Order: sequence, then C-alpha cells, then structure tokens
Amino acid sequence: MIPNVFPIPRKWSEDDNSFQRPSTVRIISNTGKFNSIGNSLRFANSIIGKSSVLTHDPNDADYTIELLWSCDLAPQAYHLELHPFAGQILSSSDAGIFYALVTFAQLYRNSGDTIKSHSIEDSPDLLDRGFMLDISRCKIPTLPTLFELIDRLAQLKYNQLQLYMEHTFAYENHETVWEEASPYTAEDIKSIDRYCAERFIELVPNQNSFGHLERWLKHPVYKHLAECPNGYTHPLLGPLDHGGTLKPDKESLYFITELHDELLSSFSSKKFNIGCDETWELGLGWSRPLADKKGKRNVYLEHLITISESVINRGIQPQFWGDIILEHPELVPKLPPQLCGLVWGYEADHPFEEQLSSFEKAGLEFIVAPGTSSWNTIGGRWTNAKANIESAIASAIKHGASGMLLTDWGDHGHHQPYVISLPPTVLAAGLSWNETGNEGFDALRTASRLFFDQDLQKDIARILQTLGEIYAKVGTPIHNASLLNKILFSKSNEMDEFSTKLSESGLKEANQILNALKKDIQKLDSKDTFTRKSLARLLLATEMLLFATEKGIRFLNNEIYRAWETDSLNSLIPTFRQLWLQDNREGGLEESSNQLLVTLV
Repeated sequence: MIPNVFPIPRKWSEDDNSFQRPSTVRIISNTGKFNSIGNSLRFANSIIGKSSVLTHDPNDADYTIELLWSCDLAPQAYHLELHPFAGQILSSSDAGIFYALVTFAQLYRNSGDTIKSHSIEDSPDLLDRGFMLDISRCKIPTLPTLFELIDRLAQLKYNQLQLYMEHTFAYENHETVWEEASPYTAEDIKSIDRYCAERFIELVPNQNSFGHLERWLKHPVYKHLAECPNGYTHPLLGPLDHGGTLKPDKESLYFITELHDELLSSFSSKKFNIGCDETWELGLGWSRPLADKKGKRNVYLEHLITISESVINRGIQPQFWGDIILEHPELVPKLPPQLCGLVWGYEADHPFEEQLSSFEKAGLEFIVAPGTSSWNTIGGRWTNAKANIESAIASAIKHGASGMLLTDWGDHGHHQPYVISLPPTVLAAGLSWNETGNEGFDALRTASRLFFDQDLQKDIARILQTLGEIYAKVGTPIHNASLLNKILFSKSNEMDEFSTKLSESGLKEANQILNALKKDIQKLDSKDTFTRKSLARLLLATEMLLFATEKGIRFLNNEIYRAWETDSLNSLIPTFRQLWLQDNREGGLEESSNQLLVTLV
C-alpha cells in the first residue's frame, strides 16, 4: 500500500500498531544544531490546516516527536519514526527536519481518527529541484499569488525558485524599460527571498544577459547596444525593426554588469542564471567582422565567458542556458569550471541523453530543464509534458545532473492560467525526489488530492486531463504550441500557414468535448477558495479553446466569421481581464488582452 504522502518516500513501512490521532503534538530537540524549527512547524501546521497541532509548548501535548541529530545522513535526508507512545525524526540539517515535518503533516491530515505506526527513510534523487516562472511575458503575479505558489512548491519539496526576468525588475535608472510592466522592486524581491528561505527554497536570481533583450533594445536610449540596432529578420517571427541581442563588446558588458550589481544585492543566493540563450542575430550586425574572422560560435563563447567571469568574481556561481553551446559540443570543455549548464528542451523526444553527456564528459555541473508545456496552448499539452519530464529526469539521474529546473514559460502573452501547470509541477516533484518510487503515479489525481476541495478531486483531475489532451485531437501536433492556440491568435490570412495540419473531424470532436466540459464545470462550486478560483479559470480556458474550435471549423468551411468572432471575443475578453487582475499585477494586461483583438485587424 502506498503511503498517503507525496512525494512518495524512498523507503517506508507501516504496521497495525495504530494510535489515536493526537490533537497536539509536541516537537522537542535537545540539540542546538537545528536553527529553523519554528518556521518548519508553522508551515507543517498550514498543511494540516490548524495553527497549533505541532508546537514546542509542553503543556497538554498528547504526543511527542523528538528531533535527533544524525551526522550519518545526507543534508536533505531524514528518518521519521512514529510509534504509539512517541515518535522521532533524525536528520543532519534543518532542511531534513523541514521535509520530515511536511511528510508528518500530510500523514496527519490524511489520517482518520487513528494513525498507524510508520518508519520512513527518505532523501532526494536530485539535490536541486527548481521551478522557473516566466514573469517577463506580460504576467507578473501579485505577491499573495506568488506566495501561494511558493507554498505549493514547498509542500512538493522543491528547493529552488527562479523568476525569469528580462525587463521586470525595477532597475533604479531604467524606468523607461519597465514603467508599464508593474515590475518587482528590490523590496519585493527581498520579501520573496525571505518567504522562500522560511520554506527552504532558494530564490535564484535570473536575468537574461545577452539575448532576449528586445524590451530594452527597442528604446532609443539603448539602441546603440544592439547587435542589429535597426532590426533583423527573426527566424521564427520574421522581420523586426529592433534588435534583441547585445553586441558582444566592453560597452555591453559594462551595461549588463551594472544591472547585475543592482539586482544581486536583493538576493541571498550564491547562484545566478545569466540566461544567454537564443542570441538569434549574433554575427549579423556589429560583430560580423569578428564572426567572419573567428567564427560566430567563438564570438559567442568568448562573450559568455566574459559575462560568467564577472559573476564568478563576485563569489557567485553562474548558470546559463546551454542551447547555443550544445550546437558545438567541442566547446563545452572550454567553459569556466565554475559554470553550470542548463540543458533545456520541451518536446517529448528531446535528446537529453546526448546533450547531458557533453557536460558530463567535460566534468561541468549541469541541470536538466524540461517544461510544463502549458505556454502557447491555453489548456496545456499534458501528454507531451509527461513524456518530456519523465525523459529529462531519467537522463538527469543517469548522467549525474545536480538538479532539475522545471520551466513554466509565458510566450506571446502568457494567456494560460497557472492551474494548468500544476499537474506537470507535481509530476516533476515526484520524479526528481524519488524517480523509481514515484514511477507511474497519477499526477493529475495527485495534484487534485493535494491542492483542491476533497469532494471535487475526481472532477478537477478529469477537467485538467481533458484540457491537457484536447490539443492532440484537432490535427497534427506542432512544436512548442498547440494548433488551437494558433487558431485563437491568428488572423484569417495567417491560418493558411497551418491549415493543412488541421482535421475538421478532430475540431468537431474537440468542440463537442469542450461543450460538454463547459457545462460540467458550470455545475461545480466549492467553499475552498483555491478550488473556486481555479474552476473560474478552467472555465475561461475551456471557453477560449471552444472558441478556437469553432473558428477553425468555420475557416475550413470558408465561412465569413468576422461578426461572430467579434461577438465571441467581446464576451471572453472582459472575463480574461477580470481574472487576470485577481491574480496578477496590471502591467502587461493590455498587451496580453490586445493580442486577442489583433485577430480582428
């Protein structure tokens, strides 16, 4: 029988020696080696749903758990013993105590009137278990929304969080770039950092430092720093009138290190994701003479090393996205030994095995970075996400990766609700903690059990599964997006590009499924706040995808649908805006919601 906790522990047993579930559990420690027990108790009590079940207070305690130091255990490992008259936790770290109390809180919450005796020995497969949220594609969560996410990550035993930034930190002398974005301030970041630390999550700074700086370089004051200041032809987006990549010179280095100076002062972490991915136009503008002489790959390598060394000299370990360097694996051994490569890929068949081996052979630290597959979809790509995450984590463990960073991007306006990413987040948590023990578990049902109204577990799991699998019904799957999302945001004259991939019968089937799902969601309600909010967002996602199926069917039948489309969007957009503002800051809302109206132009 699987224990009613998650992630499933590495080694556990239970017997029939049960005891009455205590109303108060005293936690005692006779060693001075643990420093953060209070924070751990508060968080464990929040899982239980009561503020005083776990306490230091010796008065009227029904049950006692003793904390014992064990130098034989790895830093995040713990042993939890529960017996009829007392229990104990062994660990060599505060983090281990935290994970043990999270496990106990889940056992306590999920038990009836009695608790069975348990013996649990547990530790993670991957030491770094990170989650990255994109806050640069329009959507920046309010602090309460972000803190709720952090609490869910902590319950899943994640221990790192990254907030992907391009222009969404309020740099003191650069208001031109962020004035409409509602960015996080230095004080915001310090608050988030403290909140994370109390839950044994490291807030790792993340600022793209070479490519993906369109939000900066489009402004006249920064234009001179661009590789192609007057624009270039993007391989995916076509002609652009501004650049996105810094020119690799001393002026750009001075600019980016100034940003680093200001940003890093708000973080306690000694790691830093400097980005440096997708430098699309490198070698086409300012650096063309250098690229012709040295080769573009060497121009990239030299500037990456220069940025990295600037970070290393601060006593901080830089991380970088490994996509460009992996196009030339022979360059990996030339990287600074302190550098950590992030090997990312978001499709089910991504070649993690091959790419990780390049870092492994060079002796460099590396982290695998799969994705939630939620972006560019509205409802997710659950089948793809599942295969992508399973492959990534299996390869990471096989090749000795130091960790996993699950990415949750917001490409092209971040229109998907956060709840769509929850099942992939649960899946990655289970496998990165204990891959073998968590193999084959139902992440959809587990997510529903952990975070939603218990009376609606099956309903929520079915809704998430239906939305997450609908993408595969409407035609030939496409890379890094769903066809329904393509339909949703395409003008009539743009749909010819992918119309041959569409199936009219598939669109009609999806339309029927989504119509039925919409009616089912409308029947559900809950007193639980998170469940009620999630149902509203899942209903909107269903309506947006339903709109896309109808639009696709009309297009394939050569129907003129402008008036119908206008009426439909005019009913969807107010709800989209209303729900956005309940969860997120206002900056970015106009840009994101206006993308729905672009289809009418």
